[in-house]
Amino acid sequence: MKRYAKQYLLDHIEYDINRKLIILPKVFDMYGGDFGGSKNFPSIINYIKSQAGNEFSQQLKDFLDESGATSVKPIYPDSYDWTPVFRFHDQ
Repeated sequence: MKRYAKQYLLDHIEYDINRKLIILPKVFDMYGGDFGGSKNFPSIINYIKSQAGNEFSQQLKDFLDESGATSVKPIYPDSYDWTPVFRFHDQ
């Protein structure tokens, strides 16, 4: 399961250094409390770093350090694609 979580994060998280944005899957907005105990940005980032693997976690840390973590704005796309969930259950 951890392998699927890691791959999902790697496939669905983007960041824009110039605009100081991080684009996160809508699931983090909808169910933020399930990812680290609270629905706040630092808890979600800590969850992502714990699941995404060393290389991506370091890239994310570098992005937050360079951008100034408190000035980075999370963006959650308006829709959530349930396809990976259904595909997982079909296997």
